[in-house]
Amino acid sequence: TDVDGVYAIDPRVYPEAKKLDVICYDEMLEMASLGAKVLETRAVELASKFKVPLTVALSTGQYPGTLIKERDSEMEKRVVTGLTIEDNCLMVSLNRIPFESKNITEIFARLAGNNVFVDMISQTAPYNSFVNVSFSTYESAKHQAW
Repeated sequence: TDVDGVYAIDPRVYPEAKKLDVICYDEMLEMASLGAKVLETRAVELASKFKVPLTVALSTGQYPGTLIKERDSEMEKRVVTGLTIEDNCLMVSLNRIPFESKNITEIFARLAGNNVFVDMISQTAPYNSFVNVSFSTYESAKHQAW
C-alpha cells in the first residue's frame, strides 16, 4: 500500500499521530467501519474469520508496518487504541475498564454533565473482569472539556 501502517488517528488530521505496531481484528474492524480508509471492512472480517494475520505496510518494505491479528494480553494493556473521525462523527474507545456498573455509569454521567451527546454505545463482554467500551458522538463534542 502507499501507507506505512495503521495510525491511532488519521495523520492528515493530526500530524503527530502514532503508528500502531499491532492491533486486533475487532479494533481494526471498528476503525475501518467508522472511516479509517486503510483497509476495507470485508478484508478484516475475512482475516478474522479464518485467523489470517494481516500486515499494513509500504509496498517497498522499508518500514515494518502494522500487524493485525487476534487479541492478546499485550493489547489489553492499552487504554485507548485509536480515534476515528468521519463526517462530524467521533468514536472513542476505552479499554480495560474494571467491570462494575458504577464505572460505566461514571463515564456516561461525566459525558452527560459536560453536555456531550452520545450516539452509539458498544461494550464488550467481560474478559478477566474488564470490559472495553466504545461510543460515538458528534465531532463538535471533541472541543468540550472531557
